[in-house]
Amino acid sequence: MSISDDHTKRAPDRMAERLEELSRLLRQQIDDVREGQLDRVERLAARAETLVAGVIHDRQRAGTLTESQRAHLARLYEELALALRAERGDVQAKLRQLRQVKRAIVAYGRKARTGSPSPATFGDRARIKVAK
Repeated sequence: MSISDDHTKRAPDRMAERLEELSRLLRQQIDDVREGQLDRVERLAARAETLVAGVIHDRQRAGTLTESQRAHLARLYEELALALRAERGDVQAKLRQLRQVKRAIVAYGRKARTGSPSPATFGDRARIKVAK
């Protein structure tokens, strides 16, 4: 058996291992998005990118993906994209809520500075009433 024969036999095995690992990473990313662990999703995406490059490289030597492999990965990717869109919507809603709270705090702060007596003035009035 020559080195090239051995290499060609290992390429499909390597590709299968990479596809399995990629599938596992996509499922983990989906779980992490649902748990709000976006920093972990980002780290796993870097690893997934490396695996995809390896699959592309192996595909050139070992042939194409089967239809079921392609469909499985496409389904996982779509599920991940959907989870990320939902998380983005949640984050945008929370940001809108925070902006509203900030505007309310600023408005109440202005009203407090202009419309209500200062603590020193209020304290002076209380002492005046007690002294009488």
